[in-house]
Order: sequence, then C-alpha cells, then structure tokens
Amino acid sequence: MQFLPTVSNTMTLFDWIHSFSGPGSSSQQGRLSLQERSGDQKHALPIVKRGKTLAADFSHRQETVHTMCRVEKQNERVLRLCVVSEIGKVPLLGLKEGSHGHFETQNSIFPFQVVRVALPVVEVEIFSHQAHRVHRQLLRIPASFTVRFRPLGASDVWTSGKGIDISAGGCCFAFSSSHLPTIRTRYNLEMTFMLPHSDQEQLIVVVEVRWSKRANGEVQVGVEVQDPAQRRGLAVLVTKLQQLMSRHPKDYLLS
Repeated sequence: MQFLPTVSNTMTLFDWIHSFSGPGSSSQQGRLSLQERSGDQKHALPIVKRGKTLAADFSHRQETVHTMCRVEKQNERVLRLCVVSEIGKVPLLGLKEGSHGHFETQNSIFPFQVVRVALPVVEVEIFSHQAHRVHRQLLRIPASFTVRFRPLGASDVWTSGKGIDISAGGCCFAFSSSHLPTIRTRYNLEMTFMLPHSDQEQLIVVVEVRWSKRANGEVQVGVEVQDPAQRRGLAVLVTKLQQLMSRHPKDYLLS
C-alpha cells in the first residue's frame, strides 16, 4: 500500500517549525523537540470543544504513532477523537483497547488509555492527575535511519548506530558503548535514510549532545544541530520524511 503526501501535511509541519528555520530564532532553539516544564500544581480535567484539533501520540506495536485528531465529543473523562492524519513507523491499523498515549492541549500533556477503537474514531479515557506542563517546539518523527559519528575535528574511526527519531532541530539515536557521551560534546554526524524506490538521502551535520541515557542494553543520545544553514537543510529533510510517512483514514480504510 502506498501513501501519498498532501499539501496540508507539508503546511502543518512548516507551521510547527517555521519559527526555528527562519531568521530571528531565539536561544530556545537549544531544546531538542520539546521542553518539559513540570510543576507541582494539579491539572484540572481538560474541557475541549467539539471540532477542535489535537495532537495525540498513541503507543502501538511498541512504536509511537503521532496523529492529528478532531474532537468529536467529550463525556467527562472520555474523549472521542477522529484521526485526521498520522505519522509513524507503523500504522494505527490494529490499535487495541487498553493501549496508552497522550494528547496536548492548553500547554499541557494529558495521558490517556484507549477504551474503544473504530478507526478512524478512537475513544480514550483521560488521566488528568498524571498531566504535566509542556511546551512543544518541534515535531519528532519516528524514522528508520543509520548514523555514524565521531568527535568534531577528530580523524578517528566512525562509530555506527541506528536512528530513533528526528526533528527539524536534531535527532535521537542509539548505539553500543561502555560509556555515556558527555553533555555538550560535539560530533560530526552522518545520517543515511533509505527512501522508497531505492532512493537514498544522506545528511552530514555538526551536533551537540543534549542528553544521554542507557536503555534496552544500549546507549541512547539526543543531539541538536545548532548551525542555522544545517538546521534549514534538516528541516527540508524532515518535511520530505513527513510527506512520505503521512497516512490518512482513507488509506487504511480502503486497503
């Protein structure tokens, strides 16, 4: 099954990344994909109007699927959403009751559990007591790609890894190592993407480590691209990936 990009998808992504790929960007560019601002205050149950569009992430087949959803109805803690578009390594097709995820509204992230699935309609139960403040800056796209990197200015052998996700500001990748990269360390990073029809896209950038952790027996690292010209190149690549990966209800309903 082939998914065709639409102009609206491209415009949606550019709306998200516009303030970061053009002139006049502030020091807030130093955040990779989103800034979390947690507080002690309790979050009231969000009341969202019918017809409002929400960004929601679903956990499905051990992958994250990003979606844009239209609110159909809210009955206290239960929210009925209609999926308008989705981006992810796997489609939402086959989503099960009991799956988890979260949606964003009023500068807050609200976790939820899926209670009914009739794609493109999904009903979720909201857990407002688990909500936290967040300011999303850049959309992170789960994508399959290979990476290799080495310290900036070094002529050492490259270290290889696998990509986890990418945004117009940087990416997250994983590799095998006995030690964690130090925060603010700078690397030359080469990313290679295999696109449909055997096409290959490659991008070489200078990145700075924003965070690192151990997970699933490997090291995961989040890095940021700081050079404005390289960020613009990265934004173009992310837009292309979004176009190639976007799916719509009619795509899986007619398959």
